[in-house]
Amino acid sequence: MPAAFAVDDKGLPKAVFRLRKRLYIKAKQEPKFRFYALYDRIYRPDVLAAAWDLVAANDGAPGVDGVSIQDVQNAPEGADGFPQDIHESS
Repeated sequence: MPAAFAVDDKGLPKAVFRLRKRLYIKAKQEPKFRFYALYDRIYRPDVLAAAWDLVAANDGAPGVDGVSIQDVQNAPEGADGFPQDIHESS
C-alpha cells in the first residue's frame, strides 16, 4: 500500500483518513467496481472541512467560480462557514 494511504502524513481527521483508505483498498481489490454513490461521502461536513484545510494550507488557486481563498476568508461567514455552505447547498 502506498505511504499516502498507509500513513496519515497530512493530518486528516481519522474518519476522513479511514474513508480515503477504504475507498483506495476497494478500488484496488475490485478494479471493475463502480462507485456510484460517492456523492454523499464527498459532501460530508468533515470531508469538506478537511479539503478546505488542505486547499488553504496550499494557497490553492480560484476554481471555475473565480472565488479565491482570500474571498472566502473575507466573506461574512468566513472560512469556517464555507464548508457548511457547500454542504447545505448540496
